[in-house]
Amino acid sequence: MSTNGQGPISTPMVAALEQAWATIRQHHPEVPQAVIVLGAGSIGSKAGQLRLGHFAAMRWHSDTSSESEGRENSGQLAEVFVGGEGLRRGAVGVLGTLLHEAAHALADVRKIKDTSRQGRYHNTRFKTLAEELGIEVTKDPRIGWSPTAVPASTREHYAATVAALTEA
Repeated sequence: MSTNGQGPISTPMVAALEQAWATIRQHHPEVPQAVIVLGAGSIGSKAGQLRLGHFAAMRWHSDTSSESEGRENSGQLAEVFVGGEGLRRGAVGVLGTLLHEAAHALADVRKIKDTSRQGRYHNTRFKTLAEELGIEVTKDPRIGWSPTAVPASTREHYAATVAALTEA
């Protein structure tokens, strides 16, 4: 993110994150609308650990959510959090975080239990959803199928999104 000392600092990044989520939803219509939140990924984390992102279902309320009309939880929106420290990983890393959280969103929509241990351990059902969204996950003995990589085919598929995130 670059700034010349004038104008808003976070607005362009949040707008790029919102557009990236909208693009993911265009490719995967089951992924729900979400409020995008950018904040410190170190708050509440153990020393030396960062939270790159999280998905939380029905965290926000909106009276104008057209997508939620007629649903059991009408007017409630999910939250996608992106840890600001993770922005240092670059646009492809941020896209990986968003796709990772989109896999959790799909699990929620499909009522699939994709994690255990209070949401920390990612099981093989998460791996399947992650691959459906175009990311590669590797198995970590502590957190399961969570470490995320964005393969070249997915980077190409989201080239305009990566460019917009880079510019922001």
